[in-house]
Amino acid sequence: MTDQELARLISRVGLQGALKSGALDASVREDAAEVAGVAVNAAKTEINTAMQAALKNVSSSEKTNVLSKNMFGRFDSEVLSTVHTTNIVMDLEAPFTGLRIGLHNIHTAAVPGVRVCVAVRDKLEYDNNDARWAAEYQLSGGTWIDCTFDGNVSGTLAPRIAAERTSVTWTDIVPLQSIPRTDGGVRPIIMVRVELPNGSIMTRPYNQTYNWRGDQAPRYFRTSKQAVAGVTNKSAFTQLANTEASTICPAIQYYSTKAGKQLLIVADSTLEGIGSTPTCYGAAQQAALTTSTVDSPVDYWNGALHAQVPLTYTPRIADLLPVVNPTHLFYSPWSGNDVAPGGIQDDALMRSRQALSMVMGYLANYKSPVKVVMAEGLPTTTAGRNTGAGDSRRIAYNTWLSTFTGFTPAVGYAQAVSGATVSGQVQLDSALTTDGVHPNRAGYDKLAAVIKPLLFGA
Repeated sequence: MTDQELARLISRVGLQGALKSGALDASVREDAAEVAGVAVNAAKTEINTAMQAALKNVSSSEKTNVLSKNMFGRFDSEVLSTVHTTNIVMDLEAPFTGLRIGLHNIHTAAVPGVRVCVAVRDKLEYDNNDARWAAEYQLSGGTWIDCTFDGNVSGTLAPRIAAERTSVTWTDIVPLQSIPRTDGGVRPIIMVRVELPNGSIMTRPYNQTYNWRGDQAPRYFRTSKQAVAGVTNKSAFTQLANTEASTICPAIQYYSTKAGKQLLIVADSTLEGIGSTPTCYGAAQQAALTTSTVDSPVDYWNGALHAQVPLTYTPRIADLLPVVNPTHLFYSPWSGNDVAPGGIQDDALMRSRQALSMVMGYLANYKSPVKVVMAEGLPTTTAGRNTGAGDSRRIAYNTWLSTFTGFTPAVGYAQAVSGATVSGQVQLDSALTTDGVHPNRAGYDKLAAVIKPLLFGA
């Protein structure tokens, strides 16, 4: 029997089977064992190759060439008494070869007659030290392109999904390519105009866009508005002054030449990044933006809802998974908004566990792997929110979170902003808060240092 025939026999019936069959005599048994060893080694090599391929697939699943920027979480509405155009200038994380504009609607009914146009710029003309806080509204290096909705020049925004849960209506993809900067900058700049007819219901950031024009803003952002049809007649828009109130802030989904990471943020105000002064300067946002580079971009979609409890904001994960297609999710299963007068109650912790189970269900039915990092419940000061000796329930809950497998608990997250213990309540460090409930900018920076390696690696 040749070695090849022997190998085929062993692969079919096994070594012991070949021996029992009488096909081998004693003089070839040693050779048979040797051939079997070769077969085993070949099998090990094949398994190892498959494992390496699987590892590569896992690694590639944490990167995407489709990135989305959405800076604000909670939205409300305003009735317009005249035609309204918002002009937005912002930079994106990486070069792109196409994009589309997403418009939120928090209204219960559809909003028709919406028009959008978009352009690229090759420079920024105003910086954060400009006393006028002026906003660019003219072209520099690009041309206006009118967006369409299913091929139509105007679109209808879908009704909201549910209370506190906006719909997002997208324009068609615009084959607009980023252009090099002439001012020494590296990130591409886009201009977007959104026009709503008279009588429309406008959806705007709940806390407006306060502090996004100054050094609180992690990226360049300017917005101006004018009571003209500034998309229909682009030259009619002449408003230079930057504004913070009553403006539209769209989502941008762009198709990048660089593979990067996409972060979805879902929680309450502590992840939305607000405090006594709304800033949207949050820990997850800072983790993303300080990690991001032009060649390895990281962008975020802020889907957090301040002043809401887990059973209200958690369904946003189901809403946004197919919209954002995130590689990473930063989620808080516990919220201080569920603290009843007199302290943390067991029923609130049960609701938190229910919400966390909902997340598992959403992700189990989602087509792509998502890395999930879970925030621990944060402390508050006694003056900000009195939890008393019942604060031990929050601490025990954080300990329980640390036992999870499959998800990544952010162990040390709460400790990073914790101070002394008073009457059984761990205090939010007074140097890291302005209102006793939310971290301030320094506090969010400390939290970002904890979660950045958990989300994106060292």
